[in-house]
Amino acid sequence: SEVEEREGVPRVGEAAAAGGTLAVSQLKVIGEILSRPFLLLWSTLIGVWIGVLPAIGGSAANLMAYDQAKKFSKSPERFGTGTPEGIIASESANNANVAGSLVTIMAFGIPGDAVTAVMLGALTIHGIQSGPLFISQHPKIAYGIFAAYLLAHPIMVVIMGLSVRWILRVVTIPKPILFPAVLVLCVVGAYALGNSMDDVYVLLAFGVLGYLMVKAGFPLAPFILGVILSEPLETNFVRSLMSDPNPWLFLTRPMSGVLLAAAVASVVFALWQRARASKRALGA
Repeated sequence: SEVEEREGVPRVGEAAAAGGTLAVSQLKVIGEILSRPFLLLWSTLIGVWIGVLPAIGGSAANLMAYDQAKKFSKSPERFGTGTPEGIIASESANNANVAGSLVTIMAFGIPGDAVTAVMLGALTIHGIQSGPLFISQHPKIAYGIFAAYLLAHPIMVVIMGLSVRWILRVVTIPKPILFPAVLVLCVVGAYALGNSMDDVYVLLAFGVLGYLMVKAGFPLAPFILGVILSEPLETNFVRSLMSDPNPWLFLTRPMSGVLLAAAVASVVFALWQRARASKRALGA
């Protein structure tokens, strides 16, 4: 869809030739982040909660935090145009997701995402059993992981501070050149997943579906979130019914009841926000 919008897309080097610059004030960016403490805290909590849930990963945390930020925003129509609120929400949730995943792998021996799955494999190769006794039996390794996680943040701040102006050069690549390269990598990744062309056909079918949804004005984020969460939700739902066939437990248990109530409240709030925006549009 965006490849079709060729008008107004700058060629490589045109922005620099026109006197434009990609330099940004890092202090201004930090101030922009700190000026939204509620959004930063709420998105961080979402990332931690999603990280604790097994086998969901950071992609779901990004989308859920972005969706929540859009719902609570006073100007949701700005989302999708590079508004700082969307960037702060998705990136803070993505970073916090790692901490939640570490909780899952250390407490239960269950990987929270692909990164902790690799970590679990490395521990298993060395004969180290992760789970409830991991910290007591291997305190040096456990606290070493904590220390590495804490040190990773300032190190990444330094690396990004020194290299961000060159990394940003990717935005000067015209979309008709960048998107085909990304599409080729997606096809290669889909085929390598199971060495089957069936996966490539599924990629093609959903690509066409996504294109039609964009043309019809449907938001893609909820659809992508459903695709990501469908498999772990179905698996864990079956497991819960195998342990106890009473479906009312999802409402009577405090944790599941609160999460379901929050999900319903989120939908109701989104509908109310949409109705309010429609009334404002009619009043204008």
